[in-house]
Amino acid sequence: MARRLPSAPPVLPGFSHLHVLGTGGYADVFLYEQALPRRPVAVKVLLAELVDEEVRRSFRSEVNLMGRLSSHPSILTVHSASVASDGRPYLVMELASPELGERFRTEPLAPEAAMRVAIRIGAALETAHRAGVLHRDIKPANILTTSFGHPVLSDFGIAGLQHDATEAAGVSVPWAAPEVLRGDTGGTIATEVWSLGATVFSLIAGRSPAEQPGRANDHAALTERIIAHDLLPSRAIPSALRTVLDKALAAKPGDRFESVEAMLLELQRVQAELGFDVTPIEVEVDAWAADAVIEAETEDDSDALRLRQRRSRRSPGITGSRVDISQSTGRRQPQKPKRFAVGIGIAAASVVVLGIVTAAAFALASLTTQIPVVGEIAVEAQPGRVAFAWEDPGLVDTDTYHVRTSTGDALIQGGREFAMSGAAGDRLCITVAVNRDGSTGETTEACGEPLP
Repeated sequence: MARRLPSAPPVLPGFSHLHVLGTGGYADVFLYEQALPRRPVAVKVLLAELVDEEVRRSFRSEVNLMGRLSSHPSILTVHSASVASDGRPYLVMELASPELGERFRTEPLAPEAAMRVAIRIGAALETAHRAGVLHRDIKPANILTTSFGHPVLSDFGIAGLQHDATEAAGVSVPWAAPEVLRGDTGGTIATEVWSLGATVFSLIAGRSPAEQPGRANDHAALTERIIAHDLLPSRAIPSALRTVLDKALAAKPGDRFESVEAMLLELQRVQAELGFDVTPIEVEVDAWAADAVIEAETEDDSDALRLRQRRSRRSPGITGSRVDISQSTGRRQPQKPKRFAVGIGIAAASVVVLGIVTAAAFALASLTTQIPVVGEIAVEAQPGRVAFAWEDPGLVDTDTYHVRTSTGDALIQGGREFAMSGAAGDRLCITVAVNRDGSTGETTEACGEPLP
């Protein structure tokens, strides 16, 4: 099928159009030059035929999310967004190269390079998941390279346009999880783990996991193989890494890693096992909400300021992108009497800092109490499944629901209904909580048993 012609570039004050960069299913991307500051930028413009009031509202919500997330070093930077005079919403982004996604089939990456990319991109995903955002279209083509050579994830949340998690918004078949291709879900944390695993596989093997040389590899054939879990291994992938990717690409969502972070920790272990440098996992940390902990070290190690991430198990390979600890080195020395005046100053400063930390703690507690809590969840037993539903507790803007199931699945969705399949006599449970601005409120649980 022939590609469509690009739409006409909009007239944007302060920007000069240069040429077309690419076309997609819902938007065109143009190269513009910004007048002040003077720099080349990529401008993504939604197609006019797709724009209505609901799309505009969703676009604003997604742009706000992406603007907050783009501070992550592995997420494409968003400079600004608005609506052109012809009514088309547009997004002004950092100009980056799509070379990685275009060349992996002819020039696959070495395992060491692919794991570095995987951990950096995975850290961006983990940060988004903690903010209640799913990407829904992880694939090599959405990994761009900045002018400094850093991999960044693009199209973050924009492709979905606030679709409910039961609706698939633009599926890239070779890297989509089987439950997405079956139409069971439009996206969960488990499907993101699958897509990340399939992407890492592709970068090293030069093909997606279900592609088989000498056989039909169209979308229909790939869909059939992925659903049947007919995946072809690659000799280019070391056995230690293959174990990690096999778990990420497990047929059942519950058999995969419970989070992207869990997968990245295993990739770090493989890096160390193979003698590669271990890539830090950069996840977003609110500095004012982090606990500064001074830990006693052995004689071979100096004292270090370690930051305990909120709601997360820490690892030596995890760093907070908002916190600079590069100056926190050197062993503490005994206080000398002649430093008495300095000691008083430090003590006074400590009192001030303690007051600030206490105020921040109260602010955090206040913020947590503002997150609405889902009320009673209605449970309806049906043949072969249980349906759950709840009332809107007062969600606003970019709030989402976090749903966790008794089978180990974790989902992020905007809808207020959920169903689980099972056999008669199975006890199926879910917990639902509201996520607001990266913080998750109290959970509400409900259980039921399917009818025969």
